Amino acid sequence: MQKVSFVEFRKHLSEFVGQARFANERIAVTHHGKVVGGFVSAEALHLLEELEMQKDIEVFDRGMESIKKQGTISLEEFRKGIGLE
Repeated sequence: MQKVSFVEFRKHLSEFVGQARFANERIAVTHHGKVVGGFVSAEALHLLEELEMQKDIEVFDRGMESIKKQGTISLEEFRKGIGLE
């Protein structure tokens, strides 16, 4: 993964787009030395979206299993449980 400053990224945007698009490079954009964002190919972005969706599905499935095992509670019980009432 290549790291570039935000200023350099702006100056050479078309070059970095080409690197991501055709060479499947990942570019980390820095500001004051800290990574603040990144630029990836469309293929990599789609993969990230798929991974995020898979994680969401897994969390949902665990929640449904918990409901099957433990049942549900009312909103009032939930609010009391987290200290809102």
